[in-house]
Amino acid sequence: MIDGKPDQSQTRVPRKTNNLSVICISVLVLVTLSCDRQEIATTETEIPRQTLSAFSMRHAEGGVLKWTLIGREAEFRLQTTFVRKPYVEIYENGQVVAKITAEHGEVVDQTQNLKFMNSVIVTSDNGQLFSEELHWSNRDDRLYSPVACSIVRGESVVNGANAAARPNLEVIEMKEVTATLYEKDEKLNESE
Repeated sequence: MIDGKPDQSQTRVPRKTNNLSVICISVLVLVTLSCDRQEIATTETEIPRQTLSAFSMRHAEGGVLKWTLIGREAEFRLQTTFVRKPYVEIYENGQVVAKITAEHGEVVDQTQNLKFMNSVIVTSDNGQLFSEELHWSNRDDRLYSPVACSIVRGESVVNGANAAARPNLEVIEMKEVTATLYEKDEKLNESE
């Protein structure tokens, strides 16, 4: 005691700060970790995209037009353009040789390959091809349908799968073929 007053330097006040510090640090760590988890989950599900209405595009190589595409709506995601109600014209030697319609389509940005799904119809001077899935290989200038499809020329019908053809549909390779052919619908080459 100094001058009748207790000595402040020797008085001990019980401390509960150790427990309080541990609780505060624990709460801070939990809040930080839960925020990080939320942020990671959000960024993983968000895919950047852009949507356009009344969409059209053209593809040319070396100044030569290969195809044009018109769609009701297009959505750009990562490396693919998704098109609703695509209409495509494929060109050879500056002339339209095939017209393709479908419910849905895709353009692979890197290769410019096309994919059509649902109610696909290809129309050329040599007939029509009907399928639920069709691919255009830009490098090979060929159409390919990995599923069942039908080729119609006049009243003649050829059904099969795994069809591959040039866009003019003059020659078509298919597997699992069944056909109903009428001579009047087929051009015969009598010189062979």
